[in-house]
Amino acid sequence: MSGGGDSSGEKTEEATPHKLREARKKGQVAKSTDFTTGIVFGFSAAVLYAMGPGLISSLQDFVVRCFKIGTVGATHSATLGLVMEGHELVIVAVLPLFAIAFVAALAGNLTQFGFMFTTHPLQPEISKLNPVKGAQNLLNKKKFVQLLLSLAKFTVVCWLVSDALVVGLPNVLRAAPGGVESSLSVLVGIVVPVVAKVAIFLLAIGIIDRFWQIHVFKKDQRMSKHDVKQEYKQTEGDPLIKGQRRQLAEELLLHGSIEDVKNADVVIVNPDHIAVAIRYDEDEEAAPRVIAKGQRIIADKIKEVAKQFGVPVMRNVPLAHALHDVDVGHEIPEELYEAVAEVLNFIYELEAAEQERHRRR
Repeated sequence: MSGGGDSSGEKTEEATPHKLREARKKGQVAKSTDFTTGIVFGFSAAVLYAMGPGLISSLQDFVVRCFKIGTVGATHSATLGLVMEGHELVIVAVLPLFAIAFVAALAGNLTQFGFMFTTHPLQPEISKLNPVKGAQNLLNKKKFVQLLLSLAKFTVVCWLVSDALVVGLPNVLRAAPGGVESSLSVLVGIVVPVVAKVAIFLLAIGIIDRFWQIHVFKKDQRMSKHDVKQEYKQTEGDPLIKGQRRQLAEELLLHGSIEDVKNADVVIVNPDHIAVAIRYDEDEEAAPRVIAKGQRIIADKIKEVAKQFGVPVMRNVPLAHALHDVDVGHEIPEELYEAVAEVLNFIYELEAAEQERHRRR
């Protein structure tokens, strides 16, 4: 029995554009934090490398002045000036890094999912306050895997930094007798390469994670066949009703305008399923012409209009079927002349008799 169950609940269909738009409104997009972090770290490393020489020179001058003040005796104004210079040096060093980090983070997000503004994640949700559900989220397999990956990345970064320090610190100590400039130069020679290595590592991880997040997002957004049908009904209307409307519109186009029925001389029916409206103008036409026809719904509408405008309706099953094969706007074929002529003559005789009765009154 389990093998023959309904599989409509299985999410086998790709997400529709409508569902992706709704998810985006809620802030749900394929986003890799590692990708953005890698870009931020990479740009920061580039700025640090570009600012390195100037920063070393400024820092060297600052340290030298600090030592001089310490040896000759510090006055209040000299100390205050040195403090202000230190603040300025920190601002000059840190502000560009903050600015480039902000721009890089913005660029990383724009690259992934473009501009997006939503307040939905900030809206309070009662479910988030549920301690049981919170504990379940902590024990979630996905969360556990993310924790392991974060620990692995942290371990690699620590190894890169510690390896650089183990190799480089002895060089810093050996350069100490050469003065501040020599020590700072060696220190920068250690910091910049290790920052570059960490940036390359994080960027590589970010690119891999970017593709992985796209895959996970598409999988999470999948829909069942039932979901697709329900969404279609909500956005486009019930397919059955829409199909009936489309069929009716097509029949109206194919079978002529219902409004033309009021100009007909007679409507021939079979009587329930087919109705054909005929018009004959002796002065302008060589033969009677079909001006409207239809089956079922259209046939009922033709008979309704005919009754409304006093157009005679005659039952003739074989003739109705034969006339229904004639295209709207076309003259009837020669083989139907006699049968149609009999009908029209009968109608004309009835009309003449009716007019005669009115005249006698």
